[in-house]
Amino acid sequence: MVLKCCKVFFLIFLILSSCSPKFHFSEISYVQDFILDSYKINKGKKEILSLMKESFCEISKKDFEIQKYKLEEDDVLNISIFHPIRKDLEEKIQKLSDLNFFQIKNGKINIPNFDEIFILGLQIEEVAHLITSKFTDEIKNVKVFVNLKKSKEKTVEIVGLIHGIHKIDEKTTIFDILSKIGLPPNCDLFKSCIIRDNKKLLIDFVKLLKEGDMNENILLRDSDKIFIPGDGESKIFVMGEVSKQSLINMPLGTITLKEAILKAGGFLHSSNTNSIQIIRTAFFNPKIYNINFSDIIALPDRAILLIPGDIIYVAATPITDWNRFVNDILPSFALFDSTFNGVKNLRFIINE
Repeated sequence: MVLKCCKVFFLIFLILSSCSPKFHFSEISYVQDFILDSYKINKGKKEILSLMKESFCEISKKDFEIQKYKLEEDDVLNISIFHPIRKDLEEKIQKLSDLNFFQIKNGKINIPNFDEIFILGLQIEEVAHLITSKFTDEIKNVKVFVNLKKSKEKTVEIVGLIHGIHKIDEKTTIFDILSKIGLPPNCDLFKSCIIRDNKKLLIDFVKLLKEGDMNENILLRDSDKIFIPGDGESKIFVMGEVSKQSLINMPLGTITLKEAILKAGGFLHSSNTNSIQIIRTAFFNPKIYNINFSDIIALPDRAILLIPGDIIYVAATPITDWNRFVNDILPSFALFDSTFNGVKNLRFIINE
């Protein structure tokens, strides 16, 4: 099995190595830029996705507002009226309500002695006003009361590492559902997201669940999908003159450069720690930081942060021809990107 996988990887590498497109970059960035970008990373998922050049839909105030219910097909209404004299009419309407007579079909309900009334998409108060106006044309002093007797069940679907369908109401939040189902320890909170109308909403699950930031706790809507991937979705790749070239999981979306080097077993004696390259995003136009490890060794962790997709390359000798370096080494990164990028799983879920 291992041999088979290696053969596949090797074939992909050969194909990618022979591709005609060349890789270009505008300039080399140095430690100051790396530190500035690290402080952006500290702000959370929005800044990280911007650095990764990934698209997303930002949440708004409306995502925290309880929506007034709008009537849907097959909803059943309970309608009653009050009239100081026409008790017979009161009883008739009440009996029909008891028999579930006022069910929306083709967007309409049928009121005795009146034409069908189109109410699909209206709110309960609007329906009461509309029916009152119909009665008032024929009978004065009628008061109409309407409430929702039966409606379509609202649900959200959990996909990815865990699966399930859960009932919600207009007040159910993400935190309510996640507290109910309980997340496994091997999930990737950074790549977790809400999919609504085939779009990924920008929800920072790390801030919500690790920091208790309720500014991320939006209300769920019917047919939302909550994507919870496994912990292999967010990774960095450490290669070059280290003890063990490694793919390193980072389920919270960040890891420090020092921690990444440590997880890769540390530097080899042949390594040139004055020339550590961090290649970030934009496959055909990457941003490359050239870092001297001695410049960052005393810096706080928040100043030396990596993000998913970063590739750390520890050179053996100083790099003099950057264009040649990029074009020689990035086919390996294409292999890393095409083989391990978990976003592909998400594309099937959101029907892209």
